[in-house]
Amino acid sequence: MCGCVCGGGARAREFGEGAENCLAFSRFFFLSAGSMSSSAASAKEEELKEEVGKLQALQREISTHTKNREQYETQLHENQLVKKELELLEEGDDVFKLVGPVLIKQDLEEAKGNVNKRIEYISAEIERQEKQIKDVEDKQEKIKEHCIKLQKALQAEQQKQQKTTQ
Repeated sequence: MCGCVCGGGARAREFGEGAENCLAFSRFFFLSAGSMSSSAASAKEEELKEEVGKLQALQREISTHTKNREQYETQLHENQLVKKELELLEEGDDVFKLVGPVLIKQDLEEAKGNVNKRIEYISAEIERQEKQIKDVEDKQEKIKEHCIKLQKALQAEQQKQQKTTQ
C-alpha cells in the first residue's frame, strides 16, 4: 500500500499499489478537473493541487520516519545479540570495547549496563518514530478525505457544466 490518496482501497485497484502510483492518482485528480473554466472550479483545482502537494510532503515524511525506525530496529537487533554474547561470559572474563582504533578493557558488568542502556534508548526511539508515523498518517488521512470531497465537488461542477453546454 502506498499510503497516498488512493489509500490502497478501491482507488488502489484502479491505479495499482505502491508508492510509485501516488503521482498517477494526483494526475488523475488534475486531469479529471482540468477542463473546467469557472473561477470556482479553478479555485477548487488550486486547493486540490495544494492538498495533493501536502499529501506528497507527508508521504516523504512518513518515508523518512520509516527509514529511521528501520535503522533503529537494526541497531536494536545488533545490541540484543551483543547482550546475549555478554550473558555467555563468566565473571572474570575479559571484555574489550572498541574506541576509535583502540581496544580498551572494560568491566563485564559495566559492559552489560551500557548495552542495556543502549537497548532502552533504541527501544524508546523506535516507539517515538512509530508515534510520529501514526501522527503523520492521521494528518494524511484528514487531507485525503478533504481531497476526495474536493474532487467530488469538481466532478459535480464539471457534470453540471457539461449539462448546460448540451
